[in-house]
Amino acid sequence: MRNFGQLATIIIILVSTLVFGGLIDHLVAQSGKGKKKDPPKSRISDLFKEKCAKCHGTDGKGETVEGAIAGAPDFTRSEWQEKVNDQELAIVIEQGRAQMPSFRNKLTKEQIKALITHIRAFKSN
Repeated sequence: MRNFGQLATIIIILVSTLVFGGLIDHLVAQSGKGKKKDPPKSRISDLFKEKCAKCHGTDGKGETVEGAIAGAPDFTRSEWQEKVNDQELAIVIEQGRAQMPSFRNKLTKEQIKALITHIRAFKSN
């Protein structure tokens, strides 16, 4: 039972973080301070770290606590890279999927394209 209590605590913390973070993002966007801007190409890894690394990890392997809970894919796997095309990836980023939030109102089309390019760079040979 002790493990169940620890798991429940982790889940409560994660859900609270996601809800609170989403609320802050929403309030900032509503205030006009969160206007979308296209990052320079040199900053796309910072954008990935800010928006994606929490679940997908900075290395793209999805080996984070949040990634394990959400079932985040390993972007370094050639099999995954070949299975998902850029259009499908853009749709998931825009609309979200399962526990992944939608980034439709948080990222520009150019930012999404840049993130896809960044994700493709994780592919192992």
